[in-house]
Amino acid sequence: MRKQGGFSLIELGIGVVLFGIVMAGIWKAWDSFKDSIAEPYVQEQVRKDQATIDGFKSNAAKADEERDHAIADRDVAQAKAKEQSDAILTAKAEQEKAQAAARALALKYAQQQAANAKRLSDLRTMAGGPPVAEDCVAAMSATDSILRDSAKKRLGIQ
Repeated sequence: MRKQGGFSLIELGIGVVLFGIVMAGIWKAWDSFKDSIAEPYVQEQVRKDQATIDGFKSNAAKADEERDHAIADRDVAQAKAKEQSDAILTAKAEQEKAQAAARALALKYAQQQAANAKRLSDLRTMAGGPPVAEDCVAAMSATDSILRDSAKKRLGIQ
């Protein structure tokens, strides 16, 4: 048989397997080396980032607390607004009652003025005539008494 130059298929297969084993060992060593070198840097970065994360969590907690206070303040403001609205409605109702009473009193006053118009006219005529002291004093006294009684009735005083 003649001698051939090169490798046989079996030799080549064995070489590839050995190369794979060596490369797997090198890869494992590199990965282990890389992890051991990177570990302190990773821990330092985690420690730095943890402070930032804690700050964000603290800010988020404060924001939640402020939101809760704002909601409570809104609820109080709504309750106060309703209370004020009710007070305004009550005041308007009382105002309408007072206006109706004032209109009724004005009408009653006008009616009393009309009823007393002749008497007042007579008194004016008497005042314009010749002075009669006793008649004037008596008329004024009677008029004063009538006006006092009228005012008491108008004010509801008996």
